[in-house]
Amino acid sequence: MKSLYNTLNKHGQLIAFGFGALMVILFLVFVFSGLSGLGSNPTNEDLYPLGLFDFGILGAKWMAIIAAIAAVVLEVMNIASSPKSAIRMLGGLAVIAVIFGIGYSMSSGEITSSMKEFAVSAGTGKMIGAAIWTAIAMAVGAVLLMVVSELQGIFK
Repeated sequence: MKSLYNTLNKHGQLIAFGFGALMVILFLVFVFSGLSGLGSNPTNEDLYPLGLFDFGILGAKWMAIIAAIAAVVLEVMNIASSPKSAIRMLGGLAVIAVIFGIGYSMSSGEITSSMKEFAVSAGTGKMIGAAIWTAIAMAVGAVLLMVVSELQGIFK
């Protein structure tokens, strides 16, 4: 396992960049090979049934799924190898859960006309509102932490 870590530590960015470049090239090959038979100005109705962009969408979806699984598996392995490091991670998750709880309590759960189009229930609307409040709070927190970090750097 240590050799895999060393290999990815040394060549991981190159492997990721190469894989990403390969995906982009394959996507462009699929798109341009399918577009050549459509003429110079295809309409949306012409493009929709062809599925020219399916490869790019599916590729991005599967890469995100693989990255999420890898992140969870590697974090579980990290916790198993050094349980003390799990305290900070669990503390961070607890802070996010508290922020989400505050956002959930602040959400009205009111269903707007645009939400009715998608058949969003009151409970789902409240969860959406909580997620938006959490995202706003985390973004503001990130900006504040950047400012504090820069101020600390100035005075050192």
